[in-house]
Amino acid sequence: MRVREVDPRESRSSSNLLQSSFWAHFKQRIGHRTIALRFESARGRGTVLAVHRTTGCGQHLYVPHGPEMTLPEAEQGAFLLQLSDAIAAAVDCNPTFLRFDLPWRSPFTEDGHWLGRPEPRLQEMRMNFGSGGLHLRKAPSDIQPPDTVIIDLQHGETSLLARMKAKTRYNIRLAARHGVQVCDEGVEKLQEWHDLYRQTCERQRIVCEQADYFGKLFDTAAADRAANRGQAPRLHLIAARHNRRMVAGLICAIWKDKAYYLYGASSRAHGRLMAPYAVQWHTMLTARAAGCRSYDMCGVPPENDPAHPMYGLYRFKTGFGGQVHHFCGCWDYPVDEEQYCAHAQAQASHAAYHLRG
Repeated sequence: MRVREVDPRESRSSSNLLQSSFWAHFKQRIGHRTIALRFESARGRGTVLAVHRTTGCGQHLYVPHGPEMTLPEAEQGAFLLQLSDAIAAAVDCNPTFLRFDLPWRSPFTEDGHWLGRPEPRLQEMRMNFGSGGLHLRKAPSDIQPPDTVIIDLQHGETSLLARMKAKTRYNIRLAARHGVQVCDEGVEKLQEWHDLYRQTCERQRIVCEQADYFGKLFDTAAADRAANRGQAPRLHLIAARHNRRMVAGLICAIWKDKAYYLYGASSRAHGRLMAPYAVQWHTMLTARAAGCRSYDMCGVPPENDPAHPMYGLYRFKTGFGGQVHHFCGCWDYPVDEEQYCAHAQAQASHAAYHLRG
């Protein structure tokens, strides 16, 4: 396999937002080095975008939602191992390891039913089958959620509503009866939204990005369009108001024919208004009007388990009529075994959830 570094703009044709030239530009704006690598192999060719990261245990390359190759499961491990070897030899940053947040579907389903992920060592045996060793390791935690809800938007409004759970339809209408109004806000309302987002992160005990992060996200999209740097997604800040006060909102990205729910916020004090339901419905209609075929709600627990700490999120997102999809999650290729083990042990005690790549 041959690998060479290329201009990140070669990723402009990517169908995945996190492998796009826009995402490379955005990560550069917030202080990361990004590397685009063109590969050619007997199985095909393509480009992967990698983000260079530095930790206390050295450097590594993170590939969000890549490589974008469709392969039979039996060929995935061998291909990923060859690609990893070639990337490690081609780059100049001397990485401790490579991390791939794979876009491939999880093999642990049967007739559409989720079987659950076995313990990591068994996953590694399956991924490395035929390679002569356990060269690819299941990462101690995932960065992008490996389980998500994807809604098919190729239906009329009546059909979309009919596919929802009855309680979800009821709450959408209840929000309207309460006087909740939803609209696409301008970027000038980002600070107001961020105040609500910060409260939400504190309540849910998840990582909170600073306001400047979101400002640069919108600025990058605007700059890419103005400078004609490939293609840029359309970003939307969709918010619900009650008596002029913002009570819920989300940031949505429309890229190619897909819409992505990136970040959300809501007010606990105004929970009875059911504003988040109205916001999601408005987002679905906005994406559908823009020509999107699907809406990725980006992250749920893997199954309908009331004991899961984020069971409420599962009930909320699955209520909108989408299907739960399971992916392989993060896989590592150690280059320096000793430093990698130190990093993996440190990370295992700080498991990530829904952290953007």
